[in-house]
Amino acid sequence: MKKLLLIITLAFSVLSFAQTKKGDWVVGASSTVGFNSNEFKYEYSNGEEFTNKTNQFNINVSGEYFVINNFAVGVDVSYRNSVTKFSSYYTDFDGNLMPNKGKTKGNSISMMPLVSYYFANDSKFYPYLSGGAGFMNSTSKDYQNDDVNKFKNNAFIWKAKGGVSYFMTSSIALDLGLSYNQVKYKEKDNIQSSDNTFGVNVGLKLFL
Repeated sequence: MKKLLLIITLAFSVLSFAQTKKGDWVVGASSTVGFNSNEFKYEYSNGEEFTNKTNQFNINVSGEYFVINNFAVGVDVSYRNSVTKFSSYYTDFDGNLMPNKGKTKGNSISMMPLVSYYFANDSKFYPYLSGGAGFMNSTSKDYQNDDVNKFKNNAFIWKAKGGVSYFMTSSIALDLGLSYNQVKYKEKDNIQSSDNTFGVNVGLKLFL
């Protein structure tokens, strides 16, 4: 009986890190559809106001290689689609408040080196931390007062993420996590812009 218990214990110990051992691969895909949304409203003492509401759809695909047990390095590729609607009022020369509405549609693709560490244990739940930094290319169209303007820009992006992988099988895991992204766009016309996004991620990972 003692030998049987020892064998079972060893088997579970091997299983606990078999998916994240040195030489293994992990390929994942996740999305933050419906979770990334923010709204801003500014009011000025002269009666002018400005509102800005953004909705985003993100999808990430990553591939990583375990250089040592539980520690992986790889590449993360992300696509983001966003729609920003804005509404404002401005004061004309006669002192009247005039409405101004429009929207901006944008698409971007980013790529960054990625590192991850998995906290392997005897359960099916593996907590992990990951992060990376790279570059992003974006295009957008601005619709305002029957005019359409197109823009292109490059940006530096970094991301930090924490979550848990739940192993439904020995090689397929459900991924649940929280992520924070910061994008800093290239300066144009003496204007430096950036945006910060907090999101809830849901996806799948395949361990090979």
